[in-house]
Amino acid sequence: MAALDYFQAQFKDYNVYSYIPIPLFFGYIIIGLTFHSISNQFKYVNLIIFGNIVVDLALAGFLIVSILVSQSLLGFILILVCSFLIGIGANINEITAYAMINYLSAEVVSNYTVGTALSGLFITAVRAVILAIGGS
Repeated sequence: MAALDYFQAQFKDYNVYSYIPIPLFFGYIIIGLTFHSISNQFKYVNLIIFGNIVVDLALAGFLIVSILVSQSLLGFILILVCSFLIGIGANINEITAYAMINYLSAEVVSNYTVGTALSGLFITAVRAVILAIGGS
């Protein structure tokens, strides 16, 4: 979600940068508030599989909607729905991973947290290099 340039090009009449993150964060909040009860009902492995399926389908939905229904209000609403689904699936994966590693040593938890942060920085750096080379 760090690079929304493609969607801004597909939906020029809408402020993609301001609106796409909102449903994503609502998905995060909903899962954050309900994870304890969800994790008591399902195994961690099943939660990760479900989260991955939701994210994969939502990403495919992003692509399909941006190609077939671009430059329309319906397409933009569907993009917002896909963003919400990514928030749900991604947060299920992330919270489940943190729940699983909490059984391990403090060093492992620290390494996981640092690795997560570095991966976000790496993707942003790659985007900056691509924009520097190719332009926007």
